[in-house]
Amino acid sequence: MARAISALAPIGCDGDRAAALVARVAVLVLLLLAPSAGRAGGAERLPDADALADAFLRIAGLGEFGVPLPGVVRWQGGSLDIAMVGRPEPDQVATLEALVPRLSAATGLSIRSVPPIAVPSGGAVPGGMELGLATPTTHLRIFGNLGGGDPHVYAFHARDGVVQVWRANMLVVLGNQEDLRRLARITAVDAKLRADIDSGTTPCFANLTLDRNRFAILYAVVGLRTDIPDWARRRCVHEEVTQSLGLRSDLPGSEISLFDDAMMRRRTELTRYDWMFLEILYDPALPPGLGGMELRSRVRPLLERKLQGRAD
Repeated sequence: MARAISALAPIGCDGDRAAALVARVAVLVLLLLAPSAGRAGGAERLPDADALADAFLRIAGLGEFGVPLPGVVRWQGGSLDIAMVGRPEPDQVATLEALVPRLSAATGLSIRSVPPIAVPSGGAVPGGMELGLATPTTHLRIFGNLGGGDPHVYAFHARDGVVQVWRANMLVVLGNQEDLRRLARITAVDAKLRADIDSGTTPCFANLTLDRNRFAILYAVVGLRTDIPDWARRRCVHEEVTQSLGLRSDLPGSEISLFDDAMMRRRTELTRYDWMFLEILYDPALPPGLGGMELRSRVRPLLERKLQGRAD
């Protein structure tokens, strides 16, 4: 494209020079209409089952930043409650509400958004994490691992004298950049991720607590910024909530997945392949804890069947 544009250097506008200009414009138009590189006859080159199996192994078989896991992890128990804590923008609420039923259908989990409750069941809760949000009148305390077989995490949010309490498996905490910095410190995220959050290059993240003996996700805390463009807010909801279901890693520079950490691509929703990966992660044929090449060998035929049954 740069060479085609450079061919339109300034020339006179009469006689042969005008004809030359017309010819060069015609060449430029032909170049713009020509099939793009990497496409055969204008048709998109779609990934096959082998490429998708490799991608699944990367996304579900690795943790954040490519750290190996002992095996795939997922939510167990059949149900999952999600609570939005803080002051979300209306589009963030709408995005999550539209996403929840689709995630439920893909995973087979009973997923729902839950409002605040009056008081936590069982009375007082011990210990916990404390987070002072950016405004002096806002305060948040998060409690998890309460014992007694309770798989939920609690959040106490006080603002201007009004206290709200949530009981959920996944807390989606919303605030500005400083709020996320504080949340990252409290949830003890990876040092590299924390540096990206502090610098503002990462506007959202998720932190999971696992039962490594059962390869189960116990609860999750998701941090989403509100002071970013609406398309980025939408992307963050799709990316972090879905990755908190067990698709934990990324595919840098991917053309097939939302999980590429390249915000400026302006991709805002899960791709058809992301939905395939999520369905397979929760397929009964794929037991939690499976990893490595055994995981790949189980995943590939499942992907092959989905590709054959897909309506393009």
